[in-house]
Amino acid sequence: MSWLNSPTSWLYELLRLSKSNKEALREALADSEVFIAQISIVREKEDDRHCHHTSKQFSYIIFTPNDMQIKIKYDRPLYYAGYIRSSEMSRIQFDPGSALRIMPRRVMQHLDIPNHRLSATQTTMYGFNTNGTYLMGKIKLKYQIGDLKSEVMCYIITDDTSYNLLLGRLWIHRDSILPSTLHQVMKYADEKEEVKMLIVDKYPFKGVENHFTNSLLYQGSLEAAEDPSPKDPDSGNKADTELDLEKECL
Repeated sequence: MSWLNSPTSWLYELLRLSKSNKEALREALADSEVFIAQISIVREKEDDRHCHHTSKQFSYIIFTPNDMQIKIKYDRPLYYAGYIRSSEMSRIQFDPGSALRIMPRRVMQHLDIPNHRLSATQTTMYGFNTNGTYLMGKIKLKYQIGDLKSEVMCYIITDDTSYNLLLGRLWIHRDSILPSTLHQVMKYADEKEEVKMLIVDKYPFKGVENHFTNSLLYQGSLEAAEDPSPKDPDSGNKADTELDLEKECL
C-alpha cells in the first residue's frame, strides 16, 4: 500500500482542514447515523433533477424502451387523430420546433367557420426561405385527443399543408406535455396527477391524401418492418363527440 492511499495520509489531510470544517466533521462523527441519513436525502433530491415533474406532487414523466412504437430507424413526425370542436380530425401534429399554432384555411372551411369569426392579428409567419406567409386571422378552438381536452388559439393560413392542425412548443409547454418523436408517443399528467400516454396515429394518410411528401414516411418497407400485432394497443385516442370546455371557444 502506498503512503498516499494509507490511513495515515487520510488523517494527515483531515488535520489540515480549517477549524470550521474540523468542527463539522466532529459533529458528524458524534452522530454518524443521523448524518448518513441526511446525506441519503440530499442524494435523492439530486437524482430528482434527472426526472421531469409536472407539479408540486412530483408526478414524474419518463420514457422507457417499452414505449417505443416502431422498432427500426424512421423519420416520422407526431401525428394524432382527435376532434376539433365536434368534428373528427386526423393529422393533428405536435411540433416542438414551431412557435405557432397553425391551421390551413381548408380545415377552417371543413369546420364551417366563416371568415368573420376570425380575429385580426399583427403576427407574421416566416418560413425557411424567410418569406412572410399571409395570416388570415386567428381563432380559439376546442379540441380533444384521447382524454386530453384543451383549447388553442389557431392562426389561419391560406397555404395547404400536410397537417390539419399544428401545435407548437408554446402550447406544449403551457399544458406540460412531453412529446417524444423517438418513441412516437407523448405523455402528460392529468388533474389527478396520473401520467397518461397518447400513441400516434400510425396511418395518418389515407386515399388521395398520399400526395403529401410526408406520406412517403408511412409507406413501403417501413410498415412491414414494424412488429406484427393482432391488435393495436389502446392508444387512448378515442374522443368524446362533444367537448365540455369554456363557452368562449368555438
